[in-house]
Amino acid sequence: MITGSRDKTTIVYDATNNYSIIKTLTKHTNTVWTAVFSPDGSKILTSSADLTSIIYDINNDYNVIATLRGHSASVYSIFFNPDGT
Repeated sequence: MITGSRDKTTIVYDATNNYSIIKTLTKHTNTVWTAVFSPDGSKILTSSADLTSIIYDINNDYNVIATLRGHSASVYSIFFNPDGT
């Protein structure tokens, strides 16, 4: 399970262990509007009021794969294609 917040964080929870926190991601500099898992569960994609989306690698200690830039306003929605791209 994953959540995004106005406190600029994305929190990953373990739904099989009483919803304990697995990781808190802190790369955004403004509200995190959306957070989703890739179809294969290997990545997290987040969107933010800081005008960016960030792709994290779950299998590599949640390291940032890429920060997607180019919007001139908040990024509200994000999705992975069914094939994970």
